[in-house]
Amino acid sequence: MLSTVLLFPMACGPAQPTVNGNDAVVGCGDGVAAGWEECDQEDLREADCTTFGLAGGTLACSRSCTYDTSGCQGCGNGVCDADEDRVTCAEDCGARQIATGGLVSCSILGTGDAFCWGNGASGMIGDGTFTANSLASMVVGGLSHQALSAGAGHMCSLTPAGLVYCWGNGEYLGAPNLEDTSVPRVVEGIPQVSSLSASYWATCALGLLGEVICWGIDSNVTTRGMDRSPGPVQGLSSGMRIVSCGGMHCCALSAPEDLWCWGRNESGVLGVPG
Repeated sequence: MLSTVLLFPMACGPAQPTVNGNDAVVGCGDGVAAGWEECDQEDLREADCTTFGLAGGTLACSRSCTYDTSGCQGCGNGVCDADEDRVTCAEDCGARQIATGGLVSCSILGTGDAFCWGNGASGMIGDGTFTANSLASMVVGGLSHQALSAGAGHMCSLTPAGLVYCWGNGEYLGAPNLEDTSVPRVVEGIPQVSSLSASYWATCALGLLGEVICWGIDSNVTTRGMDRSPGPVQGLSSGMRIVSCGGMHCCALSAPEDLWCWGRNESGVLGVPG
């Protein structure tokens, strides 16, 4: 018998973690870089641009408490500057991320442009057509893409502004309009997010407060029956720092290093007997 919706904590560390000897939980956004955090707001742990072999400039801290070298100078700062291209600085201007799902593959270049190729059914390539293409085709919409995650019939993108856009099979996109789309469509009704991960038929995102929000047709993942719109996962309203989805289940890691998993417990993927 397979369970439909399960939510189990899996202890992966001490139940009461300590930071610098004090009874406190590491919290991204509290202004103090501690534990797993590379940095936190203005606290850069005494690092600067030269720490990364760059010429100079301003090192910053991202919303997810990792270093942001985009304000540094020189090839390798993570930004494809006007005087750079894929030949002179492949590190900044070349492909920086890939995502594969269903019958489509996508890549993000250092310019922020996304390219996809494969089966165009349901509009998964995102080029404004529903036609297959074995050559990389640019995703339309003029968006700057920061991260991609692919499901069985849809693709979702996170922008630097923390917005999520999805395209493909309309049942998986979290919109009232269930029509397929070959043009990126913003996911409405969610706060700014720092990361996202797609399952076969749904997508989950991590809000800036550490909350997990999911949408799509798979009730194993969304935990809300046939409600396809974005909504919170019960019990994960704050304190999460990573979310990752498989085919029909997801797991989230909390700041105290506890692992929570939910979804369809096929073959014991939730860490409990199936």
